[in-house]
Amino acid sequence: MSNLENLKKQAKQYLRWHRERYYPIAAIIREYLPRFRQLSDPEILAADFKLADAQELVAREKGFAGWQALSPHRDPAIETKRRSTNEQYSTSTQFSCCTSVRSRH
Repeated sequence: MSNLENLKKQAKQYLRWHRERYYPIAAIIREYLPRFRQLSDPEILAADFKLADAQELVAREKGFAGWQALSPHRDPAIETKRRSTNEQYSTSTQFSCCTSVRSRH
């Protein structure tokens, strides 16, 4: 299982804890998400909290500014696959251009 997968599961767990009003999560949310810093535990647990908030929480715990900044750094296999796919697309596009040029002559 990739590290990014584990982080996604952790974010979903945080979201679940918030929905279940599990008080220890309120302190974690307050510590890492600035918009919740001035709220009490009951206020945090009553506030709107989405998966994107939980993902931001996980990223900030790991020292990143947000989920977007964390994602590529956490799973090199995904980046390698993404690069490989882009290279394949680029190569196939080049060949299709050459083929169409040859067929005209």
